[in-house]
Amino acid sequence: LHEADIVVLGSPKPEEIPLSWIQPGTTVLNCSHDFLSGKCLKIGARPLIKIGKLGCGSPGVLGSGLVAEDVSLLAAALRIQNVVGSGRRWLREQQDSRWRLHCLKLQPLSPVPRYLGGLSILSSAHQGALDIQSYPLDGATIHSYELCDIEISRAQTPKAVDILAKEIGLLADEIEIYGKSKAKIPNLQSHHQGLASSHMLESDHQPGCLELSPQVCTQQNIARITPTPLGEGKSTVTIGLVQALTAHLNINSFACLRQPSQGPTFGVKGGAAGGGYAQVIPMEEFNLHLTGDIHAITAANNLLAAAIDTRILHENTQTDKALYNRLVPSVNGVREFSKIQLARLKKLGISKTDPSALTDEEVRKFARLDMDPSTITWQRVVDTNDRFLRKITIGQGNTEKGYSRQAQFDIAVASEIMAVLALTDSLADMKERLGRMVVASDKNGQPVTADDLGVTGALTVLMKDAIKPNLMQTLEGTPVFVHAGPFANIAHGNSSVLADKIALKLVGEEGFVEMVSVLEKP
Repeated sequence: LHEADIVVLGSPKPEEIPLSWIQPGTTVLNCSHDFLSGKCLKIGARPLIKIGKLGCGSPGVLGSGLVAEDVSLLAAALRIQNVVGSGRRWLREQQDSRWRLHCLKLQPLSPVPRYLGGLSILSSAHQGALDIQSYPLDGATIHSYELCDIEISRAQTPKAVDILAKEIGLLADEIEIYGKSKAKIPNLQSHHQGLASSHMLESDHQPGCLELSPQVCTQQNIARITPTPLGEGKSTVTIGLVQALTAHLNINSFACLRQPSQGPTFGVKGGAAGGGYAQVIPMEEFNLHLTGDIHAITAANNLLAAAIDTRILHENTQTDKALYNRLVPSVNGVREFSKIQLARLKKLGISKTDPSALTDEEVRKFARLDMDPSTITWQRVVDTNDRFLRKITIGQGNTEKGYSRQAQFDIAVASEIMAVLALTDSLADMKERLGRMVVASDKNGQPVTADDLGVTGALTVLMKDAIKPNLMQTLEGTPVFVHAGPFANIAHGNSSVLADKIALKLVGEEGFVEMVSVLEKP
């Protein structure tokens, strides 16, 4: 009984059934005589879960020789039959993994270009009215024009993102909507029907980690491409491919793209939403801000950078005892180490857990990181291509007491936190990875990590929403995950592992997941 998911109850005294016999979340079908008579029954202190609503009046002869007890048995049989039938219908729906996707009709702008060898060409009558560029090709000159991508994007009306989520098998409580065209996929450890029916399983040995089933769909990687003069590169090819598979061949397919940085977007490279009639819409929301993931990375990165310089300042201006009292304050007369401080003590080889039991030497080792400023590798970041912040001097204020050093700003997506976001598969895993990040070396050459500074928990809180993949759509209404975007010359250049895993689950065993990889030399 403890292992049952559905319990059919026919006992006249259900209150005598121990609650421990039934596992939490079990559906109880109350078919007892008292339920049919309208009485409220409980198992222990918990009311029974009732499916359907039946009332048969008081016990007695109902006609045709049937009594209330016979009706109770008949009602129980019919209710069980209905539950089994509903279960079979639900199972058939889940086994049919083909999406019922309503694709959007393209809205071609006029004049419509003709395509030749991958290049768009126009008749001479149209060239004067458009921005024409000429490219030499095999001794001939090919005239091409750029049909403004943003005009194509704005000519299409995106479907509501909650409708898109429902079409690909997500339930209403499995998405967090950001406006009309964006959503995040939260609660990765859920057991809701939508993700559960897509075989989003939780690993037994790693709670919260998604585990791929033995039979999975095809994952295809769009690697480095040298774009044509018209700009068809990795994103355009990927989006065009999933539109062809899903909108025209009725095959489940998902595109997993990196989130573009605001720096290149306003620079020479431009955005990364694709182009022409193969792009993610709305283009402005895709290229700028999105749901604030990069801003969260910026906040977390700069918090860690501030903690580094603040720690050096305090260590230079305070005694060991004063520094120790700040790190382990007395609250209501009680002084205790936090979990992250206990981890640091273990790293230092100190087994004591009572703050008052540490010797003076142990207090000094615990309180001082002794970072060498010349070895600090952790820089501040900003998601703007502001070249005048590449080299700066910090600590010139009077309150910094003469502590100043040369530093720099990097682009936000170059932060190691972005690489961590793209590689993590759960919130707990992200916290561990953030804690292991090395920010400097001490004066003995030993690495100093974010855990040593005690800021890992704060970084994780700042990143708790950024870990959720972002759902958007292509110009033809097919689904796209946009999540993370580490640079390929300093990191691995892929979108997030989480986005890939969720997409693999949602498309089913016969679907395709298209992802983009950037391969560059460091």
